[in-house]
Amino acid sequence: MKKTAVLCSMLLIMLAACKQEPVNPVVGAWDLIYARQVENDSTISTFPGTYQGGQVKMWCNNYWMFVGQYKQDTIISESYGGGSYTLEGIVY
Repeated sequence: MKKTAVLCSMLLIMLAACKQEPVNPVVGAWDLIYARQVENDSTISTFPGTYQGGQVKMWCNNYWMFVGQYKQDTIISESYGGGSYTLEGIVY
């Protein structure tokens, strides 16, 4: 009986000591599905729409990067970049 109580106490202490790390909801790779460029309260361009192509944005811990290729009429352009970020709620 005493052995069982000690074992249960140790198990409870071990479970209480385990702490799950918070999950960063943006970590991973994301496809761009919609974008809108606005200047002076007017929509200048949209994706898809004005532009065709695709873009992937990848997030990892405190860093992000994107790479994409777009086509507008007959002009094809590449887009890429990256940097560091901090996440506070839904703002980065």
